[in-house]
Amino acid sequence: MSPINRRTFLATTMVAGSAALAGCGGKSSSKKWNAKLNGPDTVAYDSDFSLSVIIKNTGGSESDVRATLTSQKDRLDLNKEISVTVPSGDSKKITTDPITPSTVGEYPFVLRKKTEDTVDAESEGDQQLASTTVTVEPKDVSPKTSVKLNDDLLVTVEDITVAKSVFTSNGGDTPTGVFEAPTGKIFAVYDLTVENVGSQWTPWGPAFVSVYDGKLYDDNVPTLSGHGEELNTKRDIPAAESVSGYLFAQLPTESANDDIPLLAQAGNESAAPEYRWPFGDTPRKFPEFELKNVNAPQEVQDKQPYEIELTVANTGDGAGTVKAILQYTKGLNWENLSSASPSPVITGELPAGEEKTFSVTNTTSSGIVRDKEYTYRATPFETTWTTSVS
Repeated sequence: MSPINRRTFLATTMVAGSAALAGCGGKSSSKKWNAKLNGPDTVAYDSDFSLSVIIKNTGGSESDVRATLTSQKDRLDLNKEISVTVPSGDSKKITTDPITPSTVGEYPFVLRKKTEDTVDAESEGDQQLASTTVTVEPKDVSPKTSVKLNDDLLVTVEDITVAKSVFTSNGGDTPTGVFEAPTGKIFAVYDLTVENVGSQWTPWGPAFVSVYDGKLYDDNVPTLSGHGEELNTKRDIPAAESVSGYLFAQLPTESANDDIPLLAQAGNESAAPEYRWPFGDTPRKFPEFELKNVNAPQEVQDKQPYEIELTVANTGDGAGTVKAILQYTKGLNWENLSSASPSPVITGELPAGEEKTFSVTNTTSSGIVRDKEYTYRATPFETTWTTSVS
């Protein structure tokens, strides 16, 4: 039997003296009393709360009061009778056992009379004495804290990365591309671990999670460099195993000033998320990178190393990480400049308002056609330049 089905009520006298719970029937034709129903305005999911009923006798003699306290939601079984004797001029407070809601949402409660006593109380109907509504909100969970979403899934959200661009890869940690957010959008990358603590395979997928004011990618999810496996799509996790990876989302840029929470449902049937991992409400400032200058020779000898220098300026409001990859044209396609040393990847932190020059050494390979001009770029920058090989 659930706690709410075995609910009892504790009656305590608020002023000097006490009175036992009494049966039916008033003891005077001049009975007069009023009632109040109190409860918290909001509580977090997975938390208990109690309601209190206060009966005040404003008449000249004691009153036997009978009332019923009910929940107006089918998902919460509360239908309890209150029977109490209140001496003249006294009050009685009746407190419920702890109530544990099963889902988030609004829970209205109503106290109705069961006698023909004269009642001094505002009501919407002849029988209603008082009402209150308790709103159950998603529970905030700190980063690196685990939450069990159902009998089998244990989820731990480790961190968040908010950026206007991300490095992509072909499955490893080495970047092979740069993916930029559309104008007016930002990316949020949530690093998390999902563990199957059950004894059978269990499904994981987007039905469990969502992003406030944003959208998780549900197809064409890019493979990100350095974040493990993508967890945006459905998969089955073997018993007693875990997978570490990321959820990839797109949000409006103005959402950067919010805590960008990841929301999770305790069960697929729930209409609203029960848990939220917030990540700070400090306004985030973003960089804006501009390729100011390219210093590369117009002509080089085959198989001879030469320097390529790229000067990048951060004209944005915040510091950030430069993300670019050197490429050259091969037919109709752009190919990464694998001959660049130490790597075709251009990256490094750059404070707001500053410039930085990145340098790589390139050596034309034997596969390069001599006496030909080649076009280069540092994607995602649009600037191109040419170098001839002789």
